Amino acid sequence: MRRLWVTDAVIVLCLASWALPALAQEASPTPVHDAAPAFVTGIEHCSIDTGTTDTGADGVMRYRGGWATCTHEADDPRVSGAVDYSWDADLWPAGGVQWGAGTISNDGGTWEGTYAGVVSDPTQGDVITFWLKGTGDYAGLSYYYRVTGSGPWEVTGLIFPGDPPAPSLRTGE
Repeated sequence: MRRLWVTDAVIVLCLASWALPALAQEASPTPVHDAAPAFVTGIEHCSIDTGTTDTGADGVMRYRGGWATCTHEADDPRVSGAVDYSWDADLWPAGGVQWGAGTISNDGGTWEGTYAGVVSDPTQGDVITFWLKGTGDYAGLSYYYRVTGSGPWEVTGLIFPGDPPAPSLRTGE
């Protein structure tokens, strides 16, 4: 009888060593983010410090060292939060170009990256494209979005798995 108990114990231990890793794997927490792409809409409210301004002999107004502090309100909470961006621009009478880098931050992590777009008069508004990479809970995800308008800006974008495309693929360089 004693021998049977030892044999049963060995069998139970062997089964447990086989089954426990599988059970532990199933019990691990699921990631906060969903790997499936998600379409995003929202609005962005910004306060812009234009930095230094210089008008060249060519008539181009150059803004350097500016800063945008914004609130990004989206229908996906992963990309809703506080925004801080550097801001540079070159403006001609009919409009101009702008570019910079920065982050969207919230309790889950940050989105970091760059942007470029056009500056226009208030009746036509801006068109700006952002490419951001997630950190924290958003690691492994990227966020592309476009803002249009003249404030508050309308947001349309996509959260997707992987890295943003290389700059040369985005700009044709």
